[in-house]
Amino acid sequence: MSDTIKRPYVPAAGAPAVLMLAVIVLITAAPAVFILQGQTSPTWVLTVSFAVLLAAVLAVPRLNRRAPTASRRHRTLVHIALTVAILVPLALVYPAVAYPGWAWLIGVGVLTQVVALLIVAIATTVRGRSHT
Repeated sequence: MSDTIKRPYVPAAGAPAVLMLAVIVLITAAPAVFILQGQTSPTWVLTVSFAVLLAAVLAVPRLNRRAPTASRRHRTLVHIALTVAILVPLALVYPAVAYPGWAWLIGVGVLTQVVALLIVAIATTVRGRSHT
């Protein structure tokens, strides 16, 4: 226990971004599963999604204060990944809902978010190993 107090947890430079992207994927993928099955999403899914989002919004600033500063390249990668993870699914929602048979576009949006999450997670891991 005293060892933990002497050396507090210091997250990697990209850990807050990985957490935020994971939450974005989680809150988008849950309703997408129901939509792809042709069902309406239950209200508990929306409630859990907002609870997870609120927890992440409260946790990310704390992680940012403890994390070391990321390189410019890493910050640019994170900004692009967050932008893509938000804008691509938003752009695909209308055609997926408006046109019959196009619900698969929601799956494409969620898959885009997962790819962005994986890219940032791998970049964070590689950066973390190279700077330790």
